[in-house]
Amino acid sequence: MSKFSRSKPFYLVTYLILRFIASLSSIGPLSWVNTKGKILGWLYRTIDNKHYKRTIENLSISFPEKNKNEIIKIAKDNYISLGISIIELFNLNKIYKKYKNKVRFINKDLINQALAKGNGVIIATGHISNWELTGLLSALDGLPFNAIARPIDNPYLNIWINKIRQKFGGNIISKWGAVKGSLKALKKGEIVTVLMDQDAGKEGIMSMFFGRKASTIPLVPLLAQRTKAPILIAYGNREIDGSYTIIIEKEIPLDLTTSRKETLAKTTHLCTKALEDIIRKKPSIWLWMHRRWKTQNDQKL
Repeated sequence: MSKFSRSKPFYLVTYLILRFIASLSSIGPLSWVNTKGKILGWLYRTIDNKHYKRTIENLSISFPEKNKNEIIKIAKDNYISLGISIIELFNLNKIYKKYKNKVRFINKDLINQALAKGNGVIIATGHISNWELTGLLSALDGLPFNAIARPIDNPYLNIWINKIRQKFGGNIISKWGAVKGSLKALKKGEIVTVLMDQDAGKEGIMSMFFGRKASTIPLVPLLAQRTKAPILIAYGNREIDGSYTIIIEKEIPLDLTTSRKETLAKTTHLCTKALEDIIRKKPSIWLWMHRRWKTQNDQKL
């Protein structure tokens, strides 16, 4: 009996419960999103003590100059940001109607210039603010957008979430076929977004991230080496009024004068440092509950 067959009733019930919660969460105008998100964030923090403790621990190590009260404040704001992000995803139909043709960009010319080269564009980003919504809004603006995502184990949820994602015009590349799917998209001159702020295990490249070695996926420079696609750092920022601004931070140069291995490491370090710089400006918008520093080895930086 397959894993799906054994879990089918559980997956179906879970899916139906989440659809019911999503329906309840979408009641009312968009102006209620922040309030509902704050409540959800507080509830999540209160119930999920394990991840809250990890959030506090990661923040304390990453910001040794901050006192206990400052760390707790960032952690609480972090859960509020996550709660709002979840409520936003439950209100995508309203967001779609409100922000169609009204997406704000900073430095969008960097994307246009990069696309004009004809090799596609690689965007290196992380779990910053509402990373899902950032990608959806980029597609809504007409950009040829592809995002790499791990398929959700629950097949009902996977189909539902992917339908929502693709409604905005974006395309999902499965994590299990990331290289092949990404190369195909880049050869067509499209954008591929890579979340590169999760632990990459023993196969990753060790980079310094907030003063500690962190295993990082080298997919971004690997794709750039094969396609000569420019690498851009980008992220979304939630504004006070609940709208989003998509910020194209800068281009990361690819040094082709060194060995393949050295280029992979150097470019991965530069991308990781760029993401750290963004997070330091506003720590509460990154997902600190990650086990980002899980893998440790003697690999030289």
